Amino acid sequence: MDNGEKTLLCVTLAGLLFMAAVFLDERLLFVPAAVLDWLPVPTGWMRVPGVSRRDVIYHVAATLAAYVFGVAWLATGYRWLALAFMETWWIAVMLGQLAIWRMKTR
Repeated sequence: MDNGEKTLLCVTLAGLLFMAAVFLDERLLFVPAAVLDWLPVPTGWMRVPGVSRRDVIYHVAATLAAYVFGVAWLATGYRWLALAFMETWWIAVMLGQLAIWRMKTR
């Protein structure tokens, strides 16, 4: 399994746990999902040579914005924050995929 596949597996499992957390209103599932979501960063699996710095910045900004909503949901329990987290997190995932696609099509 290459690094891209490991990253995709972690993000997929994180997404499933995030969805379960939001739809079942089980905020504690957010924690293991976040660990899986961030696991590719310290392991180096997420490093993709050739991706533009601008694309990385967009992905990171969207990810951090999503986690602001996620942590606020953990702290308050407001359901709209959970939905805002899911929407923003999905945008971050798509921006990451777009960055890889743009790099491969150059």
